[in-house]
Amino acid sequence: MSIRLPPSLLLPLAFACESGAADTLRFVSLSAGHEHTCALDHTGAVHCWGSDSHGQVSEAPEYGVYTRVSSGSYHSCALELDGEVVCWGISDGGGQDYGQTTDIPAEAFIEVDAGARHTCAIGEDHLVQCWGVADGGDADYGQVSETPDIVIAAVSVGGLHTCTISGGGQLTCWGGPAADLFAEDDNVYTQVDAGSFHTCAITSAGGLSCWGTTTGTGEGVPTAPWAEVTAGQSHTCARNESGQLHCWKLNDTSLDYGQVTEVPDSSGFLDVSSGGDHACAIDGDDIIVCWGRDQVEQVSDAPDRFADPVE
Repeated sequence: MSIRLPPSLLLPLAFACESGAADTLRFVSLSAGHEHTCALDHTGAVHCWGSDSHGQVSEAPEYGVYTRVSSGSYHSCALELDGEVVCWGISDGGGQDYGQTTDIPAEAFIEVDAGARHTCAIGEDHLVQCWGVADGGDADYGQVSETPDIVIAAVSVGGLHTCTISGGGQLTCWGGPAADLFAEDDNVYTQVDAGSFHTCAITSAGGLSCWGTTTGTGEGVPTAPWAEVTAGQSHTCARNESGQLHCWKLNDTSLDYGQVTEVPDSSGFLDVSSGGDHACAIDGDDIIVCWGRDQVEQVSDAPDRFADPVE
């Protein structure tokens, strides 16, 4: 989950960054993966932390200005100002490497989203392209080969499936079992987020709909209008219009490492993203706050606003 920075904002900030101007960092978007998270600061620089098992942290780009970043299971991708997609992380040729970081089409894109075994991006023609798992094996559910030829406005990549929203707000999903559980309806959708095994979406009226292995929107979760929803592996988080966060487990068997019980109790949050067993958000002061499982420092190692800017 992340937002796009307008080029009008990024260009002057990029000049300030190149000139070596010191500044307090302000974070503008973030995306939580399985055990790592990446974020963009106000200069368009990428910051990643947490598990580095496949280089998904240490191989993050050190230079450049980016407008979007997305974290998958073992890799991440970012979108440069000129529309080029850059991905890093798993590329060792092992059992989890399906080309999700290396088979990037050589063209300009306007959005990119990283999943578990595949990545998708929206081209300037608003058509979606996906790459990664397409070998016909047990992990191939048509995530790449069955990509629809439709004009879209947004894309979200999950564990084994992908969902898109058209310009008119129609939702389309394909791939694994979580996609099959979506029943097409007449709702107009404004946002969708595909998790590992489930998906959630927000309607134009602010309503929330979830399907997959989830048992619904969770006990005690308000039905008030929602501004953002983010589906992780074992939990879901949502942000309402006042910036308050609410998180819940998928079902009664899901383990809670604090990703549900340790949610910050305040309002004014600007962005939130759910990972494997953790979540991170940006508060009203543009500071990153993380909670949940911390076995590889995906919570405790989050950058603070006084970190050294990326030059």
